[in-house]
Amino acid sequence: MLIKHWARSPDAIWRQGVLGFRGKYRYRADVRRRRVRPVFGGAARSTSTDDDNDGIPTSTEHNAAGRTDADGDGTPNHRDTDSDNDGLPDATEGEGDADGDGHPNFIDTDSDGDSIDDQTEGSGDPDGDGQPSDLDTDSDNDGLLDTDELAAGTKPTVADSDGDGVIDGKDAFPNDPNETADADGDGIGDNADTDCPTGFTSCAGLCIDPNTDETYCGASADCQGTNAGTTCAAGEICNGYGTCALECQVGLIECNGTCVNISNDTDHCGECDQTCLAGETCSNGASQQSCFNECNQGAVECSGDGVRSCGNFDDDPCMEWGATVSCAAGETCSNGTCE
Repeated sequence: MLIKHWARSPDAIWRQGVLGFRGKYRYRADVRRRRVRPVFGGAARSTSTDDDNDGIPTSTEHNAAGRTDADGDGTPNHRDTDSDNDGLPDATEGEGDADGDGHPNFIDTDSDGDSIDDQTEGSGDPDGDGQPSDLDTDSDNDGLLDTDELAAGTKPTVADSDGDGVIDGKDAFPNDPNETADADGDGIGDNADTDCPTGFTSCAGLCIDPNTDETYCGASADCQGTNAGTTCAAGEICNGYGTCALECQVGLIECNGTCVNISNDTDHCGECDQTCLAGETCSNGASQQSCFNECNQGAVECSGDGVRSCGNFDDDPCMEWGATVSCAAGETCSNGTCE
């Protein structure tokens, strides 16, 4: 509403509800915001710091990236709550620049630069990483970029597009709920492919390694009946030879259902069922003749004209007396000491 006022009396102007002062000036009243602003011959300029209350300063929106009306709808950015008309409010998109293209998110219809417009991606957060989809290049955190999913025809905001229980990034056939793997890389899913690669066996529609698969351990041929192998029990593994075995801790191996240390076990010395002879011990995986301690380690005694001490001076694990060390000239040995 444009009000022209020619009165010279400030009181008269005040009584009409318009702030004024002496002189012939024009005034514009902004009834919606309940304020009156003087206009000196030109268009009115805002004095608000955030005209559209979207949390982005008017000074930022007014000429963002050289564009005063980003979507060309006739409403300038600083008065438009969706400046780029992408369906996402400016207050949601914010003034950041996610893709670094020089256009802040609130005027960028593809804020993350993934070739999928913000309106399609929306402002949800399907992967719960704190980044809304329009600013997240992998919106569903399935290991595939949204751009790659767009090319593959999968759903950028759904981690498991075909609903088969395997996320798209690990699914060889992310659009086929009946296939997830292609062991031989021939483009045919394992469920439909009866041609498994060398060393693999087809069991229940899957190509498995019968030497390590804990469900079909030792399977062969058609994987039916007795050819289906064995399902290993809890605490067992398929040991790489097609046999279920105990999952022994580091340093031990399974021998006849027991975890043993083949470096010192006399029944399994060096390997399973390699038994030491009577009177032998197992040391470092090798059988050795048994021995006995001749003395206590560290003991000393007089021997001839000198002293000898007790220790392990040969290849067996037992203690024995070492060589005699002669006393000096004029000395004799007494109680293991030269005097």
